[in-house]
Amino acid sequence: MDVMKKVYFSLIVLLFSSFSAFAQMGHSFSVNLGGGSQNLFYNKVEDLSAKTSYNAMLSLGYRFYFHENWGVGTDIGISLWQGKSAFDGMTSHESYDTQNNLPYEFRAYFTDWAEKQDVLAVGIPLLVSYKCAMASDWSFVTNFGPKLNIPVSVKYAASGVVETRGYYPAYNVEISNTPQHGFTKGTRDFTGKNQLKLYPSVYIDLGFARSFQTALLSNNKTYDLIGNLYLGLYLDCGYMPLGNSAQSNMYELGADGNITYHSILEQNAIKSAVPLSCGIKVGVSIMSRQYHIRWLWK
Repeated sequence: MDVMKKVYFSLIVLLFSSFSAFAQMGHSFSVNLGGGSQNLFYNKVEDLSAKTSYNAMLSLGYRFYFHENWGVGTDIGISLWQGKSAFDGMTSHESYDTQNNLPYEFRAYFTDWAEKQDVLAVGIPLLVSYKCAMASDWSFVTNFGPKLNIPVSVKYAASGVVETRGYYPAYNVEISNTPQHGFTKGTRDFTGKNQLKLYPSVYIDLGFARSFQTALLSNNKTYDLIGNLYLGLYLDCGYMPLGNSAQSNMYELGADGNITYHSILEQNAIKSAVPLSCGIKVGVSIMSRQYHIRWLWK
Protein backbone atom coordinates (compact mmCIF):
# COMPACT_ATOMS: atom_id res chain seq x y z
CA MET A 1 0.00 0.00 0.00
CA ASP A 2 2.89 2.41 0.77
CA VAL A 3 4.39 1.81 -2.70
CA MET A 4 1.00 2.45 -4.28
CA LYS A 5 0.68 5.77 -2.43
CA LYS A 6 4.13 6.93 -3.55
CA VAL A 7 3.47 6.05 -7.19
CA TYR A 8 0.02 7.62 -7.08
CA PHE A 9 1.12 10.95 -5.64
CA SER A 10 4.16 11.02 -7.96
CA LEU A 11 1.75 10.84 -10.91
CA ILE A 12 -0.26 13.74 -9.48
CA VAL A 13 2.90 15.85 -9.11
CA LEU A 14 3.86 14.97 -12.69
CA LEU A 15 0.42 16.00 -13.88
CA PHE A 16 0.57 19.44 -12.30
CA SER A 17 4.20 20.00 -13.30
CA SER A 18 3.10 19.57 -16.92
CA PHE A 19 0.90 22.69 -16.83
CA SER A 20 3.52 24.97 -18.37
CA ALA A 21 4.17 22.56 -21.22
CA PHE A 22 0.49 22.61 -22.11
CA ALA A 23 -0.13 26.31 -21.47
CA GLN A 24 -1.82 26.81 -24.83
CA MET A 25 -4.13 23.83 -24.55
CA GLY A 26 -7.65 23.87 -23.13
CA HIS A 27 -7.87 23.97 -19.34
CA SER A 28 -11.03 23.69 -17.26
CA PHE A 29 -12.01 23.88 -13.60
CA SER A 30 -15.21 22.35 -12.30
CA VAL A 31 -17.43 22.00 -9.25
CA ASN A 32 -19.53 18.84 -8.98
CA LEU A 33 -21.96 17.29 -6.55
CA GLY A 34 -23.98 14.11 -6.59
CA GLY A 35 -25.68 11.38 -4.66
CA GLY A 36 -27.25 7.96 -4.97
CA SER A 37 -27.21 4.44 -3.59
CA GLN A 38 -24.46 2.65 -1.67
CA ASN A 39 -23.63 -0.97 -0.87
CA LEU A 40 -20.83 -2.45 1.22
CA PHE A 41 -20.21 -6.04 0.18
CA TYR A 42 -18.12 -8.45 2.27
CA ASN A 43 -16.37 -11.66 1.36
CA LYS A 44 -18.78 -14.55 1.83
CA VAL A 45 -19.66 -14.86 5.52
CA GLU A 46 -22.53 -17.05 6.65
CA ASP A 47 -25.64 -15.17 7.89
CA LEU A 48 -24.19 -11.75 6.95
CA SER A 49 -25.73 -9.74 4.11
CA ALA A 50 -25.36 -6.24 2.66
CA LYS A 51 -28.23 -3.75 2.44
CA THR A 52 -28.57 -0.74 0.15
CA SER A 53 -28.05 2.70 1.70
CA TYR A 54 -26.99 6.17 0.48
CA ASN A 55 -23.94 8.16 -0.65
CA ALA A 56 -23.25 11.83 -1.39
CA MET A 57 -20.23 13.56 -2.93
CA LEU A 58 -18.78 17.02 -3.60
CA SER A 59 -15.62 17.64 -5.66
CA LEU A 60 -13.44 20.27 -7.31
CA GLY A 61 -11.85 19.21 -10.57
CA TYR A 62 -9.17 20.22 -13.05
CA ARG A 63 -8.71 19.01 -16.64
CA PHE A 64 -6.39 19.94 -19.44
CA TYR A 65 -7.11 18.81 -22.97
CA PHE A 66 -4.21 17.90 -25.24
CA HIS A 67 -6.63 17.05 -28.03
CA GLU A 68 -10.02 18.21 -29.22
CA ASN A 69 -11.58 15.15 -27.61
CA TRP A 70 -9.08 13.84 -25.05
CA GLY A 71 -7.71 15.16 -21.79
CA VAL A 72 -6.40 14.20 -18.36
CA GLY A 73 -6.94 15.61 -14.92
CA THR A 74 -7.69 15.07 -11.27
CA ASP A 75 -10.26 15.94 -8.62
CA ILE A 76 -10.21 16.45 -4.92
CA GLY A 77 -13.48 15.62 -3.28
CA ILE A 78 -15.25 14.48 -0.17
CA SER A 79 -17.75 11.68 -0.01
CA LEU A 80 -20.15 10.63 2.72
CA TRP A 81 -21.51 7.13 2.43
CA GLN A 82 -23.21 4.57 4.60
CA GLY A 83 -22.66 0.83 4.50
CA LYS A 84 -25.50 -1.19 5.99
CA SER A 85 -25.34 -4.86 6.98
CA ALA A 86 -27.79 -7.38 8.43
CA PHE A 87 -26.80 -10.36 10.56
CA ASP A 88 -29.00 -13.22 11.75
CA GLY A 89 -26.78 -15.86 13.23
CA MET A 90 -24.64 -16.96 16.16
CA THR A 91 -21.16 -16.12 17.45
CA SER A 92 -19.32 -17.84 20.28
CA HIS A 93 -16.12 -17.86 22.28
CA GLU A 94 -14.59 -19.91 25.07
CA SER A 95 -15.16 -18.73 28.64
CA TYR A 96 -14.96 -20.01 32.20
CA ASP A 97 -17.64 -20.36 34.89
CA THR A 98 -15.86 -19.34 38.11
CA GLN A 99 -18.86 -20.22 40.27
CA ASN A 100 -18.88 -23.85 39.17
CA ASN A 101 -15.25 -24.09 38.04
CA LEU A 102 -16.27 -25.25 34.58
CA PRO A 103 -15.21 -24.19 31.08
CA TYR A 104 -18.07 -23.37 28.73
CA GLU A 105 -18.85 -21.78 25.39
CA PHE A 106 -20.47 -18.35 25.54
CA ARG A 107 -22.93 -18.07 22.65
CA ALA A 108 -24.76 -15.01 21.28
CA TYR A 109 -27.75 -15.46 18.96
CA PHE A 110 -28.59 -12.39 16.86
CA THR A 111 -32.06 -11.64 15.47
CA ASP A 112 -32.77 -8.70 13.14
CA TRP A 113 -29.30 -7.36 13.90
CA ALA A 114 -28.34 -4.34 11.79
CA GLU A 115 -25.09 -2.37 11.68
CA LYS A 116 -24.50 0.91 9.86
CA GLN A 117 -21.08 2.26 8.90
CA ASP A 118 -20.99 6.03 8.29
CA VAL A 119 -17.80 6.86 6.35
CA LEU A 120 -16.45 10.31 5.50
CA ALA A 121 -13.56 10.11 3.04
CA VAL A 122 -11.39 12.31 0.82
CA GLY A 123 -11.03 11.02 -2.74
CA ILE A 124 -8.30 11.86 -5.28
CA PRO A 125 -8.72 10.26 -8.72
CA LEU A 126 -6.39 10.31 -11.73
CA LEU A 127 -8.71 10.61 -14.71
CA VAL A 128 -8.74 10.31 -18.46
CA SER A 129 -11.40 12.54 -20.00
CA TYR A 130 -13.19 12.16 -23.29
CA LYS A 131 -15.70 14.57 -24.85
CA CYS A 132 -17.51 14.40 -28.15
CA ALA A 133 -19.59 17.16 -29.70
CA MET A 134 -23.19 16.38 -30.49
CA ALA A 135 -26.04 18.41 -31.93
CA SER A 136 -26.01 22.14 -31.26
CA ASP A 137 -24.29 23.02 -27.96
CA TRP A 138 -24.48 19.51 -26.44
CA SER A 139 -21.55 17.18 -25.83
CA PHE A 140 -21.11 13.67 -24.53
CA VAL A 141 -18.55 13.58 -21.67
CA THR A 142 -16.95 10.74 -19.73
CA ASN A 143 -14.16 10.52 -17.12
CA PHE A 144 -12.55 7.32 -15.87
CA GLY A 145 -9.53 6.17 -13.90
CA PRO A 146 -8.13 4.94 -10.56
CA LYS A 147 -8.94 6.72 -7.33
CA LEU A 148 -7.29 6.84 -3.91
CA ASN A 149 -9.67 7.14 -0.94
CA ILE A 150 -8.56 8.49 2.45
CA PRO A 151 -11.03 7.72 5.27
CA VAL A 152 -11.34 10.66 7.66
CA SER A 153 -14.12 9.46 9.95
CA VAL A 154 -15.67 6.00 10.33
CA LYS A 155 -18.51 5.57 12.82
CA TYR A 156 -20.81 2.62 13.39
CA ALA A 157 -24.17 2.05 15.06
CA ALA A 158 -25.57 -1.44 15.69
CA SER A 159 -28.84 -2.65 17.20
CA GLY A 160 -31.15 -5.64 17.34
CA VAL A 161 -32.17 -8.56 19.55
CA VAL A 162 -29.47 -10.65 21.21
CA GLU A 163 -29.97 -13.84 23.23
CA THR A 164 -26.95 -15.17 25.13
CA ARG A 165 -26.58 -18.81 26.16
CA GLY A 166 -23.90 -21.02 27.66
CA TYR A 167 -22.96 -24.41 26.32
CA TYR A 168 -21.30 -26.71 28.88
CA PRO A 169 -19.50 -29.55 27.05
CA ALA A 170 -18.95 -31.48 30.30
CA TYR A 171 -22.72 -32.04 30.49
CA ASN A 172 -23.57 -31.51 26.80
CA VAL A 173 -26.19 -28.93 27.78
CA GLU A 174 -26.98 -25.39 26.66
CA ILE A 175 -28.26 -23.05 29.37
CA SER A 176 -30.38 -19.97 28.67
CA ASN A 177 -32.51 -17.42 30.54
CA THR A 178 -30.30 -17.35 33.62
CA PRO A 179 -29.33 -13.69 34.20
CA GLN A 180 -27.10 -14.56 37.15
CA HIS A 181 -24.79 -16.27 34.66
CA GLY A 182 -25.16 -13.55 32.04
CA PHE A 183 -27.54 -15.53 29.83
CA THR A 184 -30.34 -13.15 28.83
CA LYS A 185 -32.44 -12.02 25.87
CA GLY A 186 -33.23 -8.45 24.90
CA THR A 187 -32.70 -5.51 22.57
CA ARG A 188 -29.22 -4.07 22.57
CA ASP A 189 -27.54 -1.18 20.77
CA PHE A 190 -23.92 -0.07 20.43
CA THR A 191 -22.05 2.84 18.84
CA GLY A 192 -18.37 3.43 18.24
CA LYS A 193 -15.60 4.24 15.78
CA ASN A 194 -13.56 2.14 13.38
CA GLN A 195 -10.15 2.64 11.80
CA LEU A 196 -9.86 2.16 8.05
CA LYS A 197 -6.73 2.41 5.93
CA LEU A 198 -6.38 4.07 2.54
CA TYR A 199 -8.15 2.04 -0.10
CA PRO A 200 -8.23 2.16 -3.92
CA SER A 201 -11.22 2.27 -6.21
CA VAL A 202 -12.07 2.56 -9.89
CA TYR A 203 -14.18 5.56 -10.87
CA ILE A 204 -16.19 6.34 -14.01
CA ASP A 205 -18.82 8.89 -14.90
CA LEU A 206 -20.62 9.64 -18.15
CA GLY A 207 -23.22 12.15 -19.15
CA PHE A 208 -24.04 15.20 -21.21
CA ALA A 209 -22.82 18.80 -21.08
CA ARG A 210 -24.57 21.95 -22.32
CA SER A 211 -22.07 24.68 -23.23
CA PHE A 212 -22.31 28.44 -22.99
CA GLN A 213 -19.76 31.14 -23.81
CA THR A 214 -18.95 34.64 -22.59
CA ALA A 215 -16.11 37.12 -23.12
CA LEU A 216 -14.11 39.01 -20.47
CA LEU A 217 -11.99 42.10 -21.13
CA SER A 218 -8.83 42.50 -19.01
CA ASN A 219 -5.81 44.73 -19.73
CA ASN A 220 -7.14 45.40 -23.22
CA LYS A 221 -7.19 41.67 -23.92
CA THR A 222 -10.26 39.58 -24.54
CA TYR A 223 -10.53 36.22 -22.85
CA ASP A 224 -13.05 33.69 -24.06
CA LEU A 225 -14.57 31.77 -21.19
CA ILE A 226 -16.56 28.68 -22.06
CA GLY A 227 -18.79 27.12 -19.47
CA ASN A 228 -20.47 23.73 -19.33
CA LEU A 229 -23.44 22.53 -17.32
CA TYR A 230 -23.12 18.81 -16.74
CA LEU A 231 -25.62 16.06 -15.89
CA GLY A 232 -24.63 12.42 -15.74
CA LEU A 233 -24.22 9.16 -13.86
CA TYR A 234 -21.24 7.91 -11.83
CA LEU A 235 -19.96 4.58 -10.52
CA ASP A 236 -17.24 4.11 -7.89
CA CYS A 237 -16.14 0.57 -6.98
CA GLY A 238 -13.49 0.14 -4.27
CA TYR A 239 -11.54 -2.56 -2.47
CA MET A 240 -10.96 -2.35 1.30
CA PRO A 241 -8.52 -4.91 2.78
CA LEU A 242 -9.64 -5.97 6.24
CA GLY A 243 -8.98 -8.96 8.46
CA ASN A 244 -5.96 -7.41 10.20
CA SER A 245 -7.70 -7.25 13.55
CA ALA A 246 -7.15 -9.85 16.24
CA GLN A 247 -10.84 -9.67 17.09
CA SER A 248 -13.03 -12.61 16.13
CA ASN A 249 -15.95 -12.18 18.53
CA MET A 250 -18.69 -9.69 17.80
CA TYR A 251 -20.24 -10.12 21.23
CA GLU A 252 -17.78 -10.85 24.00
CA LEU A 253 -18.34 -11.52 27.69
CA GLY A 254 -15.43 -10.19 29.73
CA ALA A 255 -14.00 -11.58 32.95
CA ASP A 256 -15.75 -8.75 34.79
CA GLY A 257 -19.13 -9.81 33.40
CA ASN A 258 -19.43 -6.84 31.03
CA ILE A 259 -20.24 -7.18 27.33
CA THR A 260 -17.90 -5.78 24.68
CA TYR A 261 -19.17 -5.37 21.12
CA HIS A 262 -16.78 -5.48 18.16
CA SER A 263 -17.93 -4.01 14.87
CA ILE A 264 -18.36 -6.17 11.77
CA LEU A 265 -15.38 -4.41 10.17
CA GLU A 266 -13.22 -5.55 13.10
CA GLN A 267 -13.91 -9.24 12.57
CA ASN A 268 -10.89 -11.26 11.54
CA ALA A 269 -13.14 -13.59 9.53
CA ILE A 270 -13.96 -10.74 7.14
CA LYS A 271 -10.90 -10.37 4.93
CA SER A 272 -12.11 -7.62 2.63
CA ALA A 273 -15.01 -5.37 1.70
CA VAL A 274 -16.14 -3.80 -1.57
CA PRO A 275 -17.81 -0.37 -1.30
CA LEU A 276 -19.93 0.29 -4.38
CA SER A 277 -21.35 3.77 -5.02
CA CYS A 278 -23.52 4.91 -7.91
CA GLY A 279 -25.72 7.89 -8.50
CA ILE A 280 -26.50 11.09 -10.36
CA LYS A 281 -23.91 13.84 -10.73
CA VAL A 282 -24.38 17.50 -11.67
CA GLY A 283 -21.70 20.13 -12.15
CA VAL A 284 -20.46 23.28 -13.79
CA SER A 285 -17.07 23.84 -15.42
CA ILE A 286 -15.25 26.90 -16.77
CA MET A 287 -12.62 26.74 -19.51
CA SER A 288 -10.30 29.49 -20.75
CA ARG A 289 -8.84 29.14 -24.26
CA GLN A 290 -6.14 31.86 -24.12
CA TYR A 291 -3.28 32.09 -21.60
CA HIS A 292 -5.31 29.69 -19.55
CA ILE A 293 -3.26 28.84 -16.47
CA ARG A 294 -1.29 32.08 -16.35
CA TRP A 295 -4.51 34.13 -16.36
CA LEU A 296 -6.58 31.95 -14.06
CA TRP A 297 -3.86 31.73 -11.42
CA LYS A 298 -2.70 35.38 -11.66
